[in-house]
Amino acid sequence: MGILEIRHLRLIKALTETENLTRAAKKFHVSQPALSQQLRELEDRLGAVLFERTGKKMIVTRMGKLVRQAAEKVLTELDRVERDIAKAVHGETGTIRVGVHCVLSFQWLPGVMRKFNNMYPHVELVLNNSHTFIRDLKSDAFDLVITAFPIDHPQMTHVRLFEDEIVAVSSHSHPMSTKKTVHESDFEGVTMISLVEKSKDLLYQYYLAPAGIKIRQFMTIEQPQAIIDLVRSGFGIALFPRWSVKKFLKSGELCASSLGQGGVRLEWRAVYLKSKKFPVYQQEFLRLVADDPLATLLQQ
Repeated sequence: MGILEIRHLRLIKALTETENLTRAAKKFHVSQPALSQQLRELEDRLGAVLFERTGKKMIVTRMGKLVRQAAEKVLTELDRVERDIAKAVHGETGTIRVGVHCVLSFQWLPGVMRKFNNMYPHVELVLNNSHTFIRDLKSDAFDLVITAFPIDHPQMTHVRLFEDEIVAVSSHSHPMSTKKTVHESDFEGVTMISLVEKSKDLLYQYYLAPAGIKIRQFMTIEQPQAIIDLVRSGFGIALFPRWSVKKFLKSGELCASSLGQGGVRLEWRAVYLKSKKFPVYQQEFLRLVADDPLATLLQQ
């Protein structure tokens, strides 16, 4: 019959993983309506409904599960064959240098590193902090940098990784803890603790400073756990990705407040030079790091 193509299998796999058309569309760098049209065309050709639409959530049907199972087997085998051929042709030794703009990324990167090391045990993977990532990439200090910083540079391109919500984290004794949503004025007179200095703190520069907010004190501490301990003691508040403090929120040790109506979200990216020629193993690392890196962490 020849109805199913590789692109269809990738589509079904992405939709079952994300359960959301918008998030799946971002994986393929296409619009949500375009991906929705592809799904409708596939269902029409198969004569079967593969997903039930429930609000924004996509629920896989029995027929959809059959396609998903086939997709997982076929795509896994294709990836293996491609890697084997690439290793035979190009070899599997070398180095990949990854810069991290935010130390919180070290919470989910180890899982990616383990997978990569299993596939390429003779490739050296070097990780380090990158606070000036444009300069670092242009000087070839790193092959790619993981950052949530807005990218607008003619020599750079990127792969989208994920979005997350930035929340104000406080102790139960802090006045902010009772508010599900906070606004700029709620930061007036508070002590704010950050991983980076004030001039490099995106949320302070783009959220608080433009509103003319005068905080009591701005502290820079480069250790996430030390910041958590200070916030937990009631010394001040901090702005963190919600996923990075999930276990403290779940245990009730900390409270989180969204920033404004609808919250503030950041998009994380793997950034690299447009002119960069990646060997096969670096392409594979980029694929791994873009393949839903927070899934395991968010399920914990």
